[in-house]
Amino acid sequence: AVVSTQSTGALTAASVALINANIEVKDLVVGTTLRYFENSDVLVDPTAEEEHGPFSKFTGGAGFHLAVLPSLSQISYLKQTGKIEQSQARDCIETCWETCLRLATGIKNLLQESIDSDAPR
Repeated sequence: AVVSTQSTGALTAASVALINANIEVKDLVVGTTLRYFENSDVLVDPTAEEEHGPFSKFTGGAGFHLAVLPSLSQISYLKQTGKIEQSQARDCIETCWETCLRLATGIKNLLQESIDSDAPR
């Protein structure tokens, strides 16, 4: 199965849609993708053009796809593609984790604003 930035973004969007529809969930799911290149460049949530486009100067490396349940501090999905040293992989996963937590904070704030604006006055 191919997992891309679009699919980790789709996990996040589906989770937000469930919450917005007042469907009870254990936690928000937030996903991100990271691409680590052999030249040590890193792209978080790269577009397909950035990652594979005709002008991409990047080759080799590894890809990481991570989805987390931030309030529960749990990883719900992790996939690595490509080859990378263990210490670099740990750094990439940590970057994904931190990105997901930052995204979760922003999403939760937006959901709360939506709830507050819909509340009867």
